[in-house]
Order: sequence, then C-alpha cells, then structure tokens
Amino acid sequence: MTPTRVRFAPSPTGSLHVGSARTALLNWLFARSTGGSLLLRFDDTDAGRSDAALEAAIIEDLTWLGLDWDDGPVHQSERIERYAEVLAELPVTRRDGAYEFEGRVIARADGSPLYHLATAVDDVDDAITHVLRGRDHLSNTELQVAIIRAIGAQPPEYVHAPLLVFEDGAKVSKRKGDRATVGALCEEGFLPAAVCNALALSLADFGTDEVMLNLAEMAERFDLARLHSADSQFDDTKLRWVSGEHIRAISDEQ
Repeated sequence: MTPTRVRFAPSPTGSLHVGSARTALLNWLFARSTGGSLLLRFDDTDAGRSDAALEAAIIEDLTWLGLDWDDGPVHQSERIERYAEVLAELPVTRRDGAYEFEGRVIARADGSPLYHLATAVDDVDDAITHVLRGRDHLSNTELQVAIIRAIGAQPPEYVHAPLLVFEDGAKVSKRKGDRATVGALCEEGFLPAAVCNALALSLADFGTDEVMLNLAEMAERFDLARLHSADSQFDDTKLRWVSGEHIRAISDEQ
C-alpha cells in the first residue's frame, strides 16, 4: 500500500487564521493517524502579495500550535520553469491575454501560473495521495483533476471538509483581519493545546465523550469517516471554556 502523503499549502499573503489552522490540523491528524507524511508548501506565485515576514509568522504559528511537518517548506515560486514546461504540453488556448484550459484561465499572458495550474502540478510532483481541504474548494477540483489527467498522472483522493464560519455564516478567512488569527489567540493568552482541541472538536467526532484531548490522543482516534457534515461556528465562548479546562489541568508551575 502506498504511504499516505498530504500537504498544507498556505499563501503567505496574510496572517494564519483559525480556518486555515483547522485545515493544517486536519492534514496533520490524517498524516499522523495513518503513519503518513505531511508537506508544508507555500503557494507564493503571487509575487506582488507574498511576504517573507508573513511566511515566517505562519511557520511560527504552526510551531506554536504543535503542528510539525515532515518535509518542506517548499515554495511554488521556485518552480516557475516546471509550470512553463507543463503549460507547453497542455492543449491551451490564448484568450484575452491569458492561457485557458477547458475554458478557465490557468496562466497569465507571460506564462506565469495561476493557482489551478501550480497546485495540480505540485500535487503530482510532490506525490500527494490525499488533498484534504475545505469544501469551498469543491469548485476547483474538476479543473485540477483535468489538468492532472492531461499530463498523464493519477489524481490524488480529494476530501472536502465542512467550513469554520462566523455567526453570520461567513467563512473564517484572512480577509476578516485579526478577528480570528492564531497570532491574536496567542497574544490573548490561550494555550495552543486548547486551540487545537477546540478546532478539532469543530472538525470531527473522536468517538469519546471526553472533551479534553491532546494532539496525540486526537491522532490516535482520528478517522476521516467521522468528519462533521455541517459547517461549524467559530465559537469564542466554547473556545474560552475549553481553554479554561486546559488551564485548570496544568500544574501551578506550568
């Protein structure tokens, strides 16, 4: 059996928000529960918006949460020649100063790749077996699969998890500013174990009535089949309650 391999691929164009942290946790739990590996990949082909300081902050936030990775970080910006090579092989059309594949733009007029092209090529070259991401990416899957098949490769298995949303139903995202970033939670004094615990409970059923779970316990119990089916609300009250439970459980010295 082929070992499982997943990736967490943030864009260094903003702070790590809790929605993305939840996706990182999902991939980490799957990799650890299956004995597989996790790649950290930065989707940084947007040179105008990517920021080395934001990349460093994302790494710092992941480390604070306790979510390690097995390979990387690697950068899409270092693979421009590879994307150009694939673009030359695909049956693309030039329209409105861009390259289109199956009716959707996959590269700019200068040949620089957009998200769909770079992601599809990298998932093949990085030997990704499972792509675990939010269901807001469902609409991207068909095109990415088509690109992968067009270059003669086998697509990974795609799993689209329910989203983390605010009270108004809006997806938690970097565009909401500092309202729900990992850095802000750290500054407010939340314990990383509590943040991971709360995010995990919003993501899946771990088959136990026990609320307080550490990363090792969650990895031992994790099962993709038990992902929640509905979106979960980012609940500040519940997060504070879980954090309080974790704080009460540690020693006075800690």
